[in-house]
Amino acid sequence: MAKKKRRLSNKPRRPIRSGLRSESSSEAKTKIAKKYHWISIIILSAIVASIFHFSFLNIPDLDSFYYIRLAWLYRTRELFDVDFPWIQNSVIKNLSSSLWYGFGLSLIPFTYFDDMVTGIKVAGAFLTITALSLYYWVMKRGELKMALL
Repeated sequence: MAKKKRRLSNKPRRPIRSGLRSESSSEAKTKIAKKYHWISIIILSAIVASIFHFSFLNIPDLDSFYYIRLAWLYRTRELFDVDFPWIQNSVIKNLSSSLWYGFGLSLIPFTYFDDMVTGIKVAGAFLTITALSLYYWVMKRGELKMALL
């Protein structure tokens, strides 16, 4: 007679299933919604930024003109040529402030627009979208109550 193999545990055996457990369509949709939730946050941020930046004809901050022209000079000359020819006619000559090299470099892609005002508005919208999305991400990751969605 053949000897019976002894089982190691007393738990009843489960039948082997082929494939994964089938999920209901609502569970699958919920998983997809949770997984791609960040896309809705970016879209919402883009709508808010577009309303704020493109609904006005004027540019409220005059520093924007300085920084977009500085980025244009970096693009058309050299990245390390920091001589700004109009500085003699500015307050910055006597009271230098906020001459951040990295910000001028980050604005270079926005100088390819034909109109610098459009470049300023697109750069402002992009930075606003990035800031709002990062704010939400930090709040959600830290499980803080201010993350509304």
